[in-house]
Amino acid sequence: MIYKHFCFILTTILFLSCIQASTTEKETNNSAKSEPNIKKIETYKPKNILEDSTNNSIDAKNSTENNNHYEVNEDTLEKFLTNPLDFQEFKKIKGQSNSGGFDYQEYLFKPDYQGFYLRFFIFPKFGEHGPRIVSYRKGKNFGDFFEDRDTIIQLFSDRPDKDLKNANLVHKHIDELKRVFGDDFLTDEDFIYYRCNKIKTLLTIYTRSSQRVLWFKVTRLNKSINSIDDIPQNIKNVNAS
Repeated sequence: MIYKHFCFILTTILFLSCIQASTTEKETNNSAKSEPNIKKIETYKPKNILEDSTNNSIDAKNSTENNNHYEVNEDTLEKFLTNPLDFQEFKKIKGQSNSGGFDYQEYLFKPDYQGFYLRFFIFPKFGEHGPRIVSYRKGKNFGDFFEDRDTIIQLFSDRPDKDLKNANLVHKHIDELKRVFGDDFLTDEDFIYYRCNKIKTLLTIYTRSSQRVLWFKVTRLNKSINSIDDIPQNIKNVNAS
């Protein structure tokens, strides 16, 4: 009798143990199911090399740096010099400027259609400083300020201006430009010259030994620039084109 009672108790203990183990396993499985495997997704944010406080920058995604020698896709400089500024958008932002005639210089590019050279200057908030633009306007008459008849021949600025966007170069450090345009340029005293002979366009940068851009000019020419001697003297003059 005692033996039967002992076996009953032992069987009961084993049965309860099995139930508890089964319950624990189910809770563990349910807990595992309630915590899905979540992978952290990182959003890629491209970093521009030339960036200022206004968040306007030159696209430098193709540039690389190697032991202080800067290499860049040739298309980067050509792309910038081909279209340094959306002039129509710039005119809409500024709203107005002074304008006047411009004396043609023999080294400047001249489109093969009828038109005339026109100078835009004294944009709002800048006075005699800031952006100055020489365009070749198609047709015979000046017309309206906002008309889309202008081809930029020269872009100049001696002040930072966020409205210039990619061409907002004043006060940039020279190393920033090297990272974008490379270090294949000509130098002459306080000047640095980037040129693209494919489109006969010259970027002139004046630094006065400060390692920063004090003023710049983007000029479309009618000839190639292969050496310092090929650069017109007026290009170095802040008040001339």
